[in-house]
Amino acid sequence: MERACPVAQSPACTPASLFTTLLLSSLRHDGERQRDDVKDSPDAPKDFDFIVVGGGSAGCVVASRLSENPAWRVLLLEAGPEEPALTEVPAFNRLFLHTDVDWQFRTQASGWDPGQYVPRGRTLGGSSAINGMLYSRGHPEDYDSWERMGNPGWAYRDVLPFFKKSENNHDEVDADLHGRGGPLDVSHFPYRDENVPVVLEAMEQAGLPFNADHTGREQSGATLLQFTQRDGHRRSSNQAFIAPVRRKRPNLVVRPLSPVRRVLLDSNKRAVGVEYDGPHGPRVALARREVIVSAGALQSPQILMLSGIGPREHLEEAGIAPIHDLPAVGQNLKDHLTTMLTVNFTVTKTATERSDTLQQRLAAYARYLDGGHGPLSATGVRQVAAFFRTKQQDGTSGRRPLIHLEVIGQLMKRRGAAANCTAPGEDSVWYDQIRISPVLLHPRYSGQVRLNTTSPRSLPLLYLNISLDEDEERTWVEGFRVAASLNDTASFREAGIVLDAPPLPGCTAAPNSDAYWGCAGRRGAQTWGHLTGTCRMGPDAAASVVDAQLHVHGVDGLRVVDASVMPDLPSGNTNGPSIMVGEKGAELIRQAHWDNGMWTDATPRPQGHGSIIAFCPASCRTRG
Repeated sequence: MERACPVAQSPACTPASLFTTLLLSSLRHDGERQRDDVKDSPDAPKDFDFIVVGGGSAGCVVASRLSENPAWRVLLLEAGPEEPALTEVPAFNRLFLHTDVDWQFRTQASGWDPGQYVPRGRTLGGSSAINGMLYSRGHPEDYDSWERMGNPGWAYRDVLPFFKKSENNHDEVDADLHGRGGPLDVSHFPYRDENVPVVLEAMEQAGLPFNADHTGREQSGATLLQFTQRDGHRRSSNQAFIAPVRRKRPNLVVRPLSPVRRVLLDSNKRAVGVEYDGPHGPRVALARREVIVSAGALQSPQILMLSGIGPREHLEEAGIAPIHDLPAVGQNLKDHLTTMLTVNFTVTKTATERSDTLQQRLAAYARYLDGGHGPLSATGVRQVAAFFRTKQQDGTSGRRPLIHLEVIGQLMKRRGAAANCTAPGEDSVWYDQIRISPVLLHPRYSGQVRLNTTSPRSLPLLYLNISLDEDEERTWVEGFRVAASLNDTASFREAGIVLDAPPLPGCTAAPNSDAYWGCAGRRGAQTWGHLTGTCRMGPDAAASVVDAQLHVHGVDGLRVVDASVMPDLPSGNTNGPSIMVGEKGAELIRQAHWDNGMWTDATPRPQGHGSIIAFCPASCRTRG
C-alpha cells in the first residue's frame, strides 16, 4: 500500500471527472450485478462445511480453492461491497483511498509516529483491489528464516510451489521459479513512459546492477517490476480467484456487506460458526468443518479478541468474557518503514505533465478505452525500483536486501501531498517530479493491535512503535544517500533530472548531508501499509497465535490464513506472499479433511451445535 493522502473532496464537474465517468460506463460494473449468492434472506442456507471470514488477498484464494471440491459448501463473508469497476484501471490506483472501500485506519501516537492514516481495502479483493499492484515475493532467505523460527513446511523450498500455483506469468521468466496457467496474471506493464528507462539506467550507473527478475533466486539490483495485471487491467485477488468461478459453483456462496462480529465456540473450545451482520440484521452461519479467519493483520486479531480469544486481561478490560487466553493475539505488528520526506528530483525535460493537459488526457482516455493501452494502463515511473544490501551487512552471510528504493512520480503543485495521490477524476501518471523513497525492509521494532475498550466493535487501535537503533538509522541513511547519488549520473544529467533538497522544517543540517537525510527519515517516518505478524505463526502458544498448520493454538476447528500469520516481514510488498499463504493454507485444510472423497477420522462430522447458544445472545439466534 502507498502512503497517506489528504482526504478526497467531492469532484467538481471538470473535464477529467467527465472522462472518468465515461470510462466507468465502458467498464464492467460488478456492483450492479446482484447475484443469487449475495441474497441473505431469513431462509438462505445456513450450514456450510467451511466459512471464510474476509474476502481479501488470502481469503479469496482460500474460498476459491476449497470450493473446487463440489461436495464442500463454502461461505465467503466480506465486510465491504462488491469491487468497484474502476479499480481495474492501473493509473487510478489511488482513486479509492478515503472512500467506502477503504477502512481508513489511523494509528495511535507511539515512538516516532505522531499518528497517521493507514489505507486498507474494504471490498471484495481487500487491499489487492486498491493497492499499487506490485508483485513481489521477497527473498528466499525470508522463508528459510520462518522455518528456523519453528515453522516446519514454510522454508522457501516448501512455499515456492504455492507461489507458482497461483501465478500466470506472461513475461519471459524461469519456468523452475514461475508458474503459467494459474489464476493470477502477473507481468510487466505494457506501457512505459520515457522516464522509465532513464531512471533504470541511472540506477545501473550508480552501481545497482540490472536484475531481470527480482522475484527469482536473487532479489538485489535495479529492476523493472512486475504487477498483478493483464493487458493494462488490474487483477485483484477477487478478479483472479472469485469472479471467474462465482457463478459456476453452486457450492460457493459469497456475501459482501456482511461484517463478522465474532467466531462462535462450543463448550469444548471448538469453532462451530460465526455471527455476522447481514442486510436483515444479525445472522449466524454454522461450519461443519472449520472457520478460517482471513481478515488481515489488523482485523483478524480483532475478530479473535471479540470472540473471547486473546490476552485475558485486555479482554476483561474491554468487557469481553475470556474463553481462551492467548497472549500473543494482536502483538508483533510489523511493517516496512518509509518516509514522507523523500529524495526528490525535478524533471525539467521529460515531465509527463504538459501545458496541454486537456488534450493530453483526452488522448490518454481514448487510448485506454481502445483496448487498455497508453499511460492509464500503467502507474508511470513507478515501474522501476531497486533492492540492495548495505554496508551494514558487509561481512555477514545473508543475501537478502535491507533497502528497497521506491520510485514515484508527482506533480510539484501537489508537493505537500504524498506521491501519486489522486483526487476524484485525477489519475496518477502526470508528473514533473520524481520522488525516491528508501524503504527499510527489516526494521526490528514491532507494534500491536488493541481493541478500543470503550467501543470494541469499532476499528481497533494500532500502535506502530516506530523507532530505530543507531545501526538501523545508518542503514536507512545509506538508502537516502544511494537515492541521492542518482543526481551524479550521466543518465539524469542528460535528461535534465535534478536533485531538489531544500532545507527541511525542524532540521538544521546542511541539505544532502547524512544528518539531513537522517532528520528526513525521523521526521517523515511512515507505515508502508505492509502490515503483518499479529497472529504470528510459531510453536509456542505463549509467543504465537497459530501453529505451522495455521490452527489457532488451543482452539479446534479454527485457523487464521492471511498476512497476520507471517512471523517476520518478507523483503518486499506483501500481496504476493499473502496470496501464497492463502494457497498453502487452503492446501493444508484440504489435506486435513479430504481422503479419496471420504471424511477423515481426524475430522469427524459434528453432530450438533446446541452448545453455541450459551455464547450467542438472543439477537443473533435467528440463523441465516
